[in-house]
Amino acid sequence: MLSSISFRVIGDSFIDLELTLSSNDNISNASDNEISDNLYQLELTYGQYHYLDDGLFFNWFASLDYTQYSSWSTFDHVVLNTGIELEKKIGMGAYVPVVGVDVSFSNKNYNVDIRDGIDTAIRVFWKKRLNERWDTSVALGFSQYHTKHNIEGDIQAPTTPMNTLSFDAFAVSQKHLSANTQVSLNEKNSISMGVEYSDGDITSTVMSSSWMPELVTARVPDTAIGEGYYAYRLDGKMLSLNLEWDYILSDEYTFRASYQSSNINSDLGSYEYKRKKISLTIIKYF
Repeated sequence: MLSSISFRVIGDSFIDLELTLSSNDNISNASDNEISDNLYQLELTYGQYHYLDDGLFFNWFASLDYTQYSSWSTFDHVVLNTGIELEKKIGMGAYVPVVGVDVSFSNKNYNVDIRDGIDTAIRVFWKKRLNERWDTSVALGFSQYHTKHNIEGDIQAPTTPMNTLSFDAFAVSQKHLSANTQVSLNEKNSISMGVEYSDGDITSTVMSSSWMPELVTARVPDTAIGEGYYAYRLDGKMLSLNLEWDYILSDEYTFRASYQSSNINSDLGSYEYKRKKISLTIIKYF
């Protein structure tokens, strides 16, 4: 059936290299005894854009990402990402809406393999250029993280009564709703503002003497942090606010400063934690 459809394909490719310095005030996602650290990230991305015909576009990318923490080397990790996107312009002209769907896969490998896993995500989105300066978008998505290792077999079970639960505390799934607006201030400066709401599983690490909820869905010793710390999974919701400022240095370089604030609440109504992340990035275009 598909072989009978003929497209006129026009393509282009890109290569980006990003170097990012970030500060995260709660890498353990804890309600107390938070662990903060600085991290360095290097990401190389290759991708292609394809115009198929009649306002239909197909894009794909692959990237390799290495993250190193200043103090907590057990959180260092390498990620291999790949993704595809199909989008369709509804009408003619620069200001008509665009609808689309994208799917991505991320293979994550940490220094301490308890967090190793594969992240799968799918989104449907709508975006529109309002005028020469303003762009907006809305997306609805679902993501699921599968851990690679047999956690129950690799790690000693927690004490009763928690040993009747799952040990796969880092395997999570979430539904996402997001909205974003970008404003071009001039030829070199632009800012973007976004909000994302997530509903599903959350994972947090605390000391064993800290608050322990009775209705968690999974719990396991977190060997990446140390003895006496436990990672647990429970149902919750997250609201994240994102701000970005891009400054075009030249045709080959862009500087980006970003701020992200996340507020996470459990469905139990008695547990909350927050996380803030500030990042500075240099992007090199080839």
